[in-house]
Amino acid sequence: MEELSEDFLKLLQMALLVVGVLSIFFIFISYNFTVSSNDAQREAYILGDALLSDQCLTYISNNEPVKALFSENKLNALETDSTCIKYPNGKVNILIMNCDGYPKCEWNIEIGPHDKNEQAIYYASVLLNSGDARLARMTVFM
Repeated sequence: MEELSEDFLKLLQMALLVVGVLSIFFIFISYNFTVSSNDAQREAYILGDALLSDQCLTYISNNEPVKALFSENKLNALETDSTCIKYPNGKVNILIMNCDGYPKCEWNIEIGPHDKNEQAIYYASVLLNSGDARLARMTVFM
């Protein structure tokens, strides 16, 4: 058998040394990934999504709430007494877009303290007592 040359052995040792040093480097170096999230913003989206199909706000058809279709009667009742909504904090503002002189175009529902200055915006409809459905913007504050 042919013996390995001295230059080849030195090259092989150098390659093993480089691989060893890189392995040690990657073993002892730790990578820190920071995922930042805004809990108040997430809470606002959770509350908003829950309110879109909450029986306290929505129109009921065939014993099921119609998602994103609010009832004017229920909005008027919740503006004075929001105990039906079982959430610890927040405020909800529902504003009819292009109100066109309808007597009541905006509802403010206080659920609890909301001092985190975060909000989520949803679009829905309000079924008015006259039978019309109007586009509305729901803003949830945390």
